Amino acid sequence: MWLWRKILNISLTEKVSNDEILWRVNEDRAIIPSINKRQRTWLGHTLRHGNLLPLIIERKVEGMRPLGRSRTGILDRIKNNSSYQCVKKRARERKLY
Repeated sequence: MWLWRKILNISLTEKVSNDEILWRVNEDRAIIPSINKRQRTWLGHTLRHGNLLPLIIERKVEGMRPLGRSRTGILDRIKNNSSYQCVKKRARERKLY
């Protein structure tokens, strides 16, 4: 954001919101798609390796369950996006031996 302020010659003392600056340069906020992409690539990386970690991520390891509501994690967000099967399939095709 500071770079666009500098390009547009907007002083920091001027009361111009970040949304206004984004509107002036015709840009959108792109942090959420970037985070989602990095999470999918990390998940694909961990699923390619045949260790214990993929079993833990997919919650296939038996053990004591904590009391209360379970926390939502990266996998839950990816499953809600319905891209998990695609990530898992691509990881299987690219599996390292």
